Amino acid sequence: MGNNDTYTLIGSINLFDLIPNFVYPVFKKNGRWYFQDGSRDQIKEFVLIKESVYSRLIPLNGGQFVYSLKAGAKALYGFQSEPGLVIYGDSSYFREFFSTFNTNDVLLQKKIDSFLADISHLEDGNNIVTPVPPIPFVPDIKGLYHNKQSCAHVFLKQGGTGEITINGRTIEQHFKKEYPRSIISQLIENNTSLSNIDFYVTVRGGNAISQANVIRQGILKEVEKETRTSFPTGYSSRYKALARKKAIRIKKK
Repeated sequence: MGNNDTYTLIGSINLFDLIPNFVYPVFKKNGRWYFQDGSRDQIKEFVLIKESVYSRLIPLNGGQFVYSLKAGAKALYGFQSEPGLVIYGDSSYFREFFSTFNTNDVLLQKKIDSFLADISHLEDGNNIVTPVPPIPFVPDIKGLYHNKQSCAHVFLKQGGTGEITINGRTIEQHFKKEYPRSIISQLIENNTSLSNIDFYVTVRGGNAISQANVIRQGILKEVEKETRTSFPTGYSSRYKALARKKAIRIKKK
């Protein structure tokens, strides 16, 4: 690959205010901003970032090393040790960093423990990628949901427009096919109480339908907890069936 395949680190973005320490590294190429995507230890590709989150950028501090990476390189992580100061490194670096890191924040410590468990299978000093196991289920971590294949963090922000952001991308960018998109969008379109809430999701593992199902589950549960809205029994499965019927009609056309 030539130099045109290189993406340069310019800072990071925190998508979830609940845990401000873990941030997403942001790369720039040809004037456009990107997140990395792939496994825990290797970058598979770079995906465009929506301009609506540009204002959340935490720029590099003077004197910080500027990474220039390509697809296939080791994944880069960011950790905000104090407001405005982000530390960058790969899985090997953070395995050592967190071994001596102490915090009284219970939620942050559980997130760190989950992160360390998730990278414990990775080998040092190479780019060998092995299957990533599911994130261990920790019931008292807010917004964490899983099924047999996928795991998702779901956060909501009231006073929004019903927008759904998945792994830093729009739902259309994340799910290429109509059916998994409709599993989620049917919930928003058919319930006015959800149209003024923005949803921020990180999801991994499983196929598109498995991910859509666990995201739908997380949205319903988080809305019930945050707004004290009680959905009728079978609400989730009913709209899953509607989404399936809609996908069948589209396919026949």
